[in-house]
Amino acid sequence: MGKLADAVVALPGGIGTLEELTEALTLNFYKSFVDFLEHMIAGYFLRHEHQGMWKIAETPEEVMVYLLKKEDWLRDPGSIARI
Repeated sequence: MGKLADAVVALPGGIGTLEELTEALTLNFYKSFVDFLEHMIAGYFLRHEHQGMWKIAETPEEVMVYLLKKEDWLRDPGSIARI
């Protein structure tokens, strides 16, 4: 629903209204955060290998798929650091 909206309006309500408003706000925050990480990789501030440190899931089911796969990233993250 949020992807199709031009605006989010919250009228007085209960805890569910508060939760939905908070969700709309945080989704925008994390989208910008992920964009920032990808921008750091594109600008060579982070190496491409660092992308293995995170996965983005859209649904609880997708989270479970990622957790069950449990792809090892690196045991020593410093091993891809360039000094």
